[in-house]
Amino acid sequence: MTKYTPKNPTGTFRRSEAGNVFFALFGAVAIVGVLGAGIMATMRGPLTTMVEVNRIEETKSVLRLNARLVLRGADINTCDADAHTEAADPETCASTATTAGGCIPANLGATLTDPWGTPYAYCAWNHGLENNACGNNVLAGENGTTRLAIALLSAG
Repeated sequence: MTKYTPKNPTGTFRRSEAGNVFFALFGAVAIVGVLGAGIMATMRGPLTTMVEVNRIEETKSVLRLNARLVLRGADINTCDADAHTEAADPETCASTATTAGGCIPANLGATLTDPWGTPYAYCAWNHGLENNACGNNVLAGENGTTRLAIALLSAG
């Protein structure tokens, strides 16, 4: 059996060597923490951007679908005597992004709020020979068939 002999010829340990292992472990943990925090701060920007892009793309898709549902709910028997088909009347709602119009009617089966929780704004125009505004929140149009008939808006 061999006897352990310390490097110090007197056989005693030096005080300067005591606790260095714990200090090294503490330093390693601190370095890992700093690296982790730096990586998280770096990744937060792209991840936030990806979430916003996904919300915008979802909104575009839902707006296309809602436009189809609104037009499918259009009625040939309108409040005036012209032969133009007109979109459903917008519902009155408090929080819209427009000064005219309203919100999408709930009975159409459309998605009513955007990914940010704001109701979609909806405007409809009455075009044709008799183009005065009729119905709730319907806007006056023009005597023609090439103008905008509906508009759907998202606050996001």
